[in-house]
Amino acid sequence: MDEVSIGRVIVADAARGTGLGRQLMLRAFDAVKELYGNVPVRISAQAYLKDFYESLGFAAVSEIYLEDDMPHIEMLKINL
Repeated sequence: MDEVSIGRVIVADAARGTGLGRQLMLRAFDAVKELYGNVPVRISAQAYLKDFYESLGFAAVSEIYLEDDMPHIEMLKINL
């Protein structure tokens, strides 16, 4: 497999800012690594979360575009 994609990661409003989103992503990375090895991970992130995903090692690989009428950006993480 050349790369994998992680779909939507949703955190309830009441849990935002608690680190739960980061924990979910780190567990997703662990699952990807266990199932597929050290492959790149691609996401379609809401544009306002770009800095958050960059802090997890993702880099923007597209311009901002609309998905479901919300600004998104495609991002790629090369190393788990």
